[in-house]
Amino acid sequence: MTQAIVSLLSSSSICLPIEEKTCTAHQLKQKIAQLTFIPVDQQVLSTVGGIALHDEQYLQVENNTLYFNLSARLLGGKGGFGSMLRAQGGRMNAQKTTNFEACRDLQGRRIRTDARRVGSNP
Repeated sequence: MTQAIVSLLSSSSICLPIEEKTCTAHQLKQKIAQLTFIPVDQQVLSTVGGIALHDEQYLQVENNTLYFNLSARLLGGKGGFGSMLRAQGGRMNAQKTTNFEACRDLQGRRIRTDARRVGSNP
């Protein structure tokens, strides 16, 4: 008998006995579902290294203890956030100001007034 230590969503852990050579990830998920009432289809088991386990995958035992992380499936959107940001950036560039009458230089003089004065005196 081997033990599987599973870190749950609530940052607590459970220890489950499993058969060494014949236990699949799906069977481990069923045991977790009996204890936590999280449906099997909503569970995602991964190794401590972050590799997700497939349901039909056999659990490989190096020593007498296996460590897993349990996470839940999240509903995904259709994406589009990146394209929304690109479009917003395009609008921001299109709204560049062309009215510099209220702008001042470092000495506090209005830039527009200085530009007219320099332009009229050759």
